Amino acid sequence: MKAVRVVSVLALVTLGMLVAPAVVMGQLGQGGETAVETAPGERLSGVVGSQDVEHESDLDERVFGIHMANASTDDVRADVIAERVGTLKERLETIEDRKNALEAAHEDGNISTGTYQSRLAKLEAERNALERATNQTNTAAGQLPGDVLAERGINVTAIQHLQERAHNLTGPEVAEIARSIAGDPPGPGDRGPPGGQTDVRELPDNTTDATAVVETELVRAADRLERAERHVDEDDENARAVLEQGKQNLSIANEAFERGVDHAAANETEEALMAFEEAMDAIEVTLERAAMLLPGPPGDPPGLDNGPPGPDDGEAGPP
Repeated sequence: MKAVRVVSVLALVTLGMLVAPAVVMGQLGQGGETAVETAPGERLSGVVGSQDVEHESDLDERVFGIHMANASTDDVRADVIAERVGTLKERLETIEDRKNALEAAHEDGNISTGTYQSRLAKLEAERNALERATNQTNTAAGQLPGDVLAERGINVTAIQHLQERAHNLTGPEVAEIARSIAGDPPGPGDRGPPGGQTDVRELPDNTTDATAVVETELVRAADRLERAERHVDEDDENARAVLEQGKQNLSIANEAFERGVDHAAANETEEALMAFEEAMDAIEVTLERAAMLLPGPPGDPPGLDNGPPGPDDGEAGPP
């Protein structure tokens, strides 16, 4: 891909964090709360880890939805749910074990309070993601006949119990620490890789998962470009040119994605993956153009600070 002059929003966020360390709540389980400083590196680790979890969660929910939509019978749909319930149980047990280990390490003085809170923020993001996944699974199970579920050992009450365990795994103090480190959990339209990163995910080698990945990246690119457009001055010809390049590439990505979906429906796997790859290339250019337009924290210049795109910046269209 041709080089572009991109100022990563994540890098700008990092610079903003270096201004002063965050102050968050004190240790859990103690009487009263003491102010605890979280070092910039610890805070950044918590932010990035939490946002990575959100992106993975968004992809997981989309893949599950696609598998359910593609299932031709209730029996197949029940098989999909049974597999996911087993996966969710394993995820819950893993999070419980990690939570206990984290608390023990902090109590023994093996990790600092800042590191503890940073890791706790990511763990809370995982808990939130698990709770959303169990909600989604419970809703899907509720739409199937009881006898079909029973044949596979699926108990709706057990799924609801899984929901409750995920919900009660931590508490309000942990949620407050997580918010102080990584902010409020993002909504569906806000999920995605940290900050303004322009890298796209690696494309899976099967059409079902590839469809979910490309669709997720399309949503992210469209959202990022929409945000970038709000910062474009109508009188700034350079910025409007970059915005137009982003829109053109987003259109190319959508067209390629639709071709890929058509090929996938016709069981033309190789053609579908080629179209999806074309879509991902155009998505990456879209994200790069958006990153050039998005501003950084107060006092920092906007991403587009080097004049109009030059010959080395790439042209509109796939790279």
